Amino acid sequence: MQGKKDFNTNQLEAFKQGLKELNTLFWGPDLVVCERICNGDFFAPWHSLAEVMPPEFILILDEFNAYPKRFASVDILCEALQDNYVSLFVTNKAGVPAPLYQSCYLYEGAPLMGPPAIDMQRRFTEAGLLQSDSANEPPDHLAIEIEFLYFLLDKAQKSERAEDLNIVYEFCGEVLLAWLPKLEKALDAENDGRFFALAVGLLNGALRMLCPSFSSPESA
Repeated sequence: MQGKKDFNTNQLEAFKQGLKELNTLFWGPDLVVCERICNGDFFAPWHSLAEVMPPEFILILDEFNAYPKRFASVDILCEALQDNYVSLFVTNKAGVPAPLYQSCYLYEGAPLMGPPAIDMQRRFTEAGLLQSDSANEPPDHLAIEIEFLYFLLDKAQKSERAEDLNIVYEFCGEVLLAWLPKLEKALDAENDGRFFALAVGLLNGALRMLCPSFSSPESA
């Protein structure tokens, strides 16, 4: 499968592995994820894409890769990221500053389970997929959308049909890039949001390379 920026087979596999790493991170960083961050395995797929990415992507990757060096041990990193995850995405006395649900970015104060969640449920149904009950999250949660993108990429790669590839482009451009730049901006505004902002920044950069004909309101 060739993307619009001609990701070769190895680069596409690296991107898919990078999606897996981000998926685990945005379900919540545990010790296994943090060990992969510290030993470099978490970043390896993104380094494989570096040669086809623009300079700003490389700057994000370099900062992202250096971030764990601020911490004396995996346990300390893990505790910090877990605390940040809760305050950024789950519960905060001042209000959750960067929710992981697409519905929340339609407009200021938008509630959960808005049109994006309904649209994601439709996409699951049309693809013949059932959302796992164990997820216990609305279908427009970032980790679920990342899983769905992986599914679409894998399907397009195996079928080599233009219509499947176009579905990938449409999902990247009209769904993910419609709100992820807003999430990145919200995270950048938080003192404890930098690591997660870098993670979203990597994903945004890769999506723009894969689907350059789409632009979001934040990047237009």
